[in-house]
Amino acid sequence: MAENQFSGIAEYVVQTDHVDTIHIRRGVSRRTALSFIGVALAAAAGAGIWSVASDSDYEQALDELDDPDLGVRGEAVKKLGVIARERPGLHRPGMESLAAFIRKRSPAVLREDGLPVDQNKEPDKDVLDAVAVIGGRDVSHDNGLVLDLSGASLPGVQLQHAHLPNANFRKANLTGTRFEDAHLQGAVFEHACLNGAHLERAVAWGAQFPGANLWSAVLNETKLDGANMDGFIGLMEVKGTDLRKTENLPARGLAEPTEHARYISDDWTRWP
Repeated sequence: MAENQFSGIAEYVVQTDHVDTIHIRRGVSRRTALSFIGVALAAAAGAGIWSVASDSDYEQALDELDDPDLGVRGEAVKKLGVIARERPGLHRPGMESLAAFIRKRSPAVLREDGLPVDQNKEPDKDVLDAVAVIGGRDVSHDNGLVLDLSGASLPGVQLQHAHLPNANFRKANLTGTRFEDAHLQGAVFEHACLNGAHLERAVAWGAQFPGANLWSAVLNETKLDGANMDGFIGLMEVKGTDLRKTENLPARGLAEPTEHARYISDDWTRWP
């Protein structure tokens, strides 16, 4: 495939209103934010901008993820999104490569107390694009995909409605990250920073939160059956949340002084 065909895709994706990553970052359209890039990529293919990619196109896109130029990396991310949709056999390795790219380009730097050095530093645009491609992917092609985003710094990133079962967020900086209505079954948040994160209505059955920081985290109506909350730290909002099947939940109110576990609840909160 000629390089200018992929350049056309990148130009289409950058220009279209459907994939404005500023909108994705700021949550202007919450329900469809993570599908913007996927929709635009499919439209690009339908418009005849792109034809089925070859193995060499895929390898070139992987190589370009390491390019020193931000724009080249951003285009490579979008190429991989297109290739994953058009070639299901490359979907899983493509998504795994994007997860590795996110970990490399946006690592969380932790202090001695385990909190991120700069909790609110926004990731670069190429990282935001990679998150959007992962969040808007065709999950029917996952084939057992388990995303490894451990140690990544993704504050304020929009992951509403995303399918992230068993994803690894261990020691990740997820300050203010938006997980509303996300599928987080079995996800690992061990020692992650979820301060100010939003998990309203998320399905987090069996998710692991040992040692996680949850100050001002909002878990209203979150599905937490079988979730492990052992040793979480913070003030967690659980209005309308059923906690009866949650495991290792610290005592209501203020637990032991070393745990500092508090709750904001309402009459609809269900306690063990």
